Amino acid sequence: MHEHPGRPGQLTYSQAQFAGSPDSSNKYNYKLTDLIKNPWGNVAWHAGNWAINLQSCGLENCGNYSNALLESRQLMCIADFLRGIDNELVAGGYPNGIEVLLHQEIYATACPGRIKEQRDTIVDMINNPAKWNAIVFPPAPKPIPTPVPAPVPQPVPVPTPTPPPVVVPPVTPQDSPLDKENNILLKTILGIVNWIKDLLGRIFK
Repeated sequence: MHEHPGRPGQLTYSQAQFAGSPDSSNKYNYKLTDLIKNPWGNVAWHAGNWAINLQSCGLENCGNYSNALLESRQLMCIADFLRGIDNELVAGGYPNGIEVLLHQEIYATACPGRIKEQRDTIVDMINNPAKWNAIVFPPAPKPIPTPVPAPVPQPVPVPTPTPPPVVVPPVTPQDSPLDKENNILLKTILGIVNWIKDLLGRIFK
């Protein structure tokens, strides 16, 4: 029995130090919760093997995973949590870091269901965070720029042909019928006057 993390002075039984459950409030869609107060300072009965309990911490996944798998984001949450422990162990002189064991590898149980198929993925996520962050949390795609519309071709102006100059032929003035008669009469009179002058010239010669 251990003191409940949220109820000071009250004792609780626990089969693991931590529990994971779906939670839509963060990027993992998953959260880890302490099941006992001071989980790193207390031994929990989680493996079904006391020797293993003394040198390990247990992480339960809330839900039925007999036929279901954890999402990649949820696996990443577990990997990010375990990576911190792995780094501390390596820095403390344990070069191999942590070892991820399945419950059924220690005790006769079906636990953890199909999550056992994801153990290698969790280990790879622990060792290659950059690779998996790019896969699980890819950057938002850059917006595709709106193409600039091609300029609308303007019609080539067709020059207006200059019309050829209009040549107006000179108009020859023509006499009217009355003018013709007057001219004939005038010529006749002039002829008579010239005849009289010639006659008079002969008489008085």
